[in-house]
Amino acid sequence: MAGHYRLGLRLLARGSLTDADRAFRRAVDLDPSHTRARVGLARVLRARGRPRAALTLLREAFDRSSSVDIGESLFEQLLEVGERDAAVALLGQLDRDDLEIEVRASFGYLYLQVGEAEAARRLAARLLTVAPTSGALRLLEARALVDLGRGGEAIRGLLAVGPGVPAYGECRALAAELLARAGRAAEARTAIERALAQLPEDIDLVIGRALVAELGGRAADARALLRAAIAARAGRAAHADSGARADSNARADDLVYALARLEDRQGQPDAAVALAQRILDRDPEHAAALNFIGFSLADRGRDLPRAERMLQRALELSPTDANVLDSMGWLRFRQRRLDAAGELLERAARLAPAEPEILWHLGELLLARRESRRALAIYEKARALRPDEPVRRRIEDRIHALQAQR
Repeated sequence: MAGHYRLGLRLLARGSLTDADRAFRRAVDLDPSHTRARVGLARVLRARGRPRAALTLLREAFDRSSSVDIGESLFEQLLEVGERDAAVALLGQLDRDDLEIEVRASFGYLYLQVGEAEAARRLAARLLTVAPTSGALRLLEARALVDLGRGGEAIRGLLAVGPGVPAYGECRALAAELLARAGRAAEARTAIERALAQLPEDIDLVIGRALVAELGGRAADARALLRAAIAARAGRAAHADSGARADSNARADDLVYALARLEDRQGQPDAAVALAQRILDRDPEHAAALNFIGFSLADRGRDLPRAERMLQRALELSPTDANVLDSMGWLRFRQRRLDAAGELLERAARLAPAEPEILWHLGELLLARRESRRALAIYEKARALRPDEPVRRRIEDRIHALQAQR
């Protein structure tokens, strides 16, 4: 049976769905307790467009094993078929005292994914009683508090994390960002500079310093900071051994990606795409860069065949990533293939119901299909999620226009 299971995995990786189906079913027939074979078969059924059948198999596998990994797959599948409440309830089942803190914290991010910020905050608070100095838990708590509109509390918690704690850089970078967004520019700069004095090479802090500059209206300074950091990282990589070079290149990609996003926010999409292409030149399987380029081209109606190639590969690498599904759906929308766009955008919105931009895209599709009442409800839901500019402005404009038509 183990041989049939391994064969199924190889066939699934090659896209041979019929043969993979046969191999996984044979493994289950030989050993009905083989939960991984059920999960593999569920993946085949999902790829074949049979999400309900896949859900049944995942439920069976989870009931037999109580595995966290299988539970997280079941959570995702419940969202995909529109059973959000069942997905939220499942998170309560998954959380157990015998699990590691990091695993339990990951459930908090799943709560945030579906817009259950209060549940995420309560989970973080419970775990902080066990690990009060955890930077990772302070990050989770802060993100939940921000979603709840309690940014001041989030900042205080993040600034309480000391420099010797893992995730200190992430905590201080987020605190500085929140301070800058709240108009407290001087405090933001102080927070990030003091942290960099402790950890000058921390990538999160380097990116955070640039973001603080950008939010303070100093985009040119932000650009210069990131370019200098990229050059310094490249110089160190050139003199490192192969293992250290690979790590340095990967972190350099984080810096390049941050610069690409900055250029995009500053209205320089061609420069942003060129930067993301630099990442792909080194790592052709970088799903985030593929998605970034594909979405940028689709959004602007530029070189749609290239956008499709990029997004198709991103989907192959991350078939259940809501952002990639959204990008492909937006491409289909731009191609005026509304049925295909609808399938993808609806699926993305089910998987990430708390992402305002995904909801915005779905609203645009519904308008194109003349479903104005449902579009208005989607826009209002997106507005309640406190989207960043310029998504907020676009949503507001649509809501006002639709309300005026009543």
